[in-house]
Amino acid sequence: TAPESATVFAFAPTREPGHTVLPSLRVALIGTYPPRRCGIATFTSDTVEQLRRFHPDVALDVYALDKASETADYSGVRATIDSSSRSAFELASRTINESACDVVWLQHEFGIFGGPDGELVCDFVDQLASPLVVTFHTVLSAASANQFRIMQHLIARASRIMVMSHHGRRLLETVYHAPADLI
Repeated sequence: TAPESATVFAFAPTREPGHTVLPSLRVALIGTYPPRRCGIATFTSDTVEQLRRFHPDVALDVYALDKASETADYSGVRATIDSSSRSAFELASRTINESACDVVWLQHEFGIFGGPDGELVCDFVDQLASPLVVTFHTVLSAASANQFRIMQHLIARASRIMVMSHHGRRLLETVYHAPADLI
């Protein structure tokens, strides 16, 4: 919450009776999502809640990552993606591209994407037509060769990068050579 001395502004589109507000931006948001219980699912859910609260003009299409063996009953998502299936990622990329979204916002953690170290994410992002924003939830200071390759691939593909700490930002710049102006 904001300190008492701070002024917080929330902008919402004007709504007149009978007037439909068109989305100013369509975002395909990819990550784990409740009812799955993990930190990224909580982050994604909280992000959706706050964007809908403060920016109702932003259309959000949530694509929940899951495993076919653990599929839960999701509500409020456009689709689920079997994170261990290359064909599921191909179908998801086609669906996202056909949705004409303005941006794809990917939550990255090595353990939520299939393949060794979650490498299925690389082919997936290469199939997306829209600009890609990546939130790195973990930035390893000593990555394996494959983890380093995956990070470099996502950085090269990203239009913007988000990270949770100044330390993570420094690692992205110094270890992974991410351009500072993208972070």
